[in-house]
Amino acid sequence: VQVLAPRVLGKLPRDAKNMLSMATGAGAIYLLYRTIQAGLNSPAFSMEPVSIASE
Repeated sequence: VQVLAPRVLGKLPRDAKNMLSMATGAGAIYLLYRTIQAGLNSPAFSMEPVSIASE
């Protein structure tokens, strides 16, 4: 994944910046949801790390 440089973001129209911000926020909310869901479905007092990749 290539990270956009600040100069590239400066050339984007405002609508594209808003869409990029919305997509980034939606991705963060989705990852938070998956983490909470995996934590709720994990066994209590488990010493193993919770994996959200395989669910």
